[in-house]
Amino acid sequence: MLEFESLESRTLMSATISLEAGVLTVTGTDAVDKIQVSVPLGSSDLRVMIDGIANFVPLEGITQIKLIGGGSADLLTLDSSVKIQGIFDGGAGKDVMSGGAADDIFYASGDGAGDLIAGGGGRDTAYVDPNDSANVEIKIFPGGGGPTDPGGGDSGGGTTNPGKGKKNR
Repeated sequence: MLEFESLESRTLMSATISLEAGVLTVTGTDAVDKIQVSVPLGSSDLRVMIDGIANFVPLEGITQIKLIGGGSADLLTLDSSVKIQGIFDGGAGKDVMSGGAADDIFYASGDGAGDLIAGGGGRDTAYVDPNDSANVEIKIFPGGGGPTDPGGGDSGGGTTNPGKGKKNR
């Protein structure tokens, strides 16, 4: 007689993508996440890469993109081809957040790990928790890219607001 033994249940952790009222939200996990958003040349879709796996979302109607990291060192990137405002929240861990072509908003956590924020084009704003302000590095890359695009950076200026603003998601 053939017998089967039950195994414990398992949950596979994966970043999620949601779209509500024009806001595309990509939420990471407690593991290290690599989330990159771009607009392929000639495309009417956003390409959302999550840990190397491509997802496509129609651009039409999207007014804002939220990239939310989890509990580890995450890479959150809007490519310079993205002309939609990004809202970045790295969560816990030493995160790297890189903005796109619009006026982006960055939130650096207060976990003391330190984050790297790189504005893209546009006038970007960074809200830094006072508990983490000594550990956050803000880079301005002339030309429209960021730390993953050595030819680029923030040509439009921006502001840093240590301890100001609420962490709204």
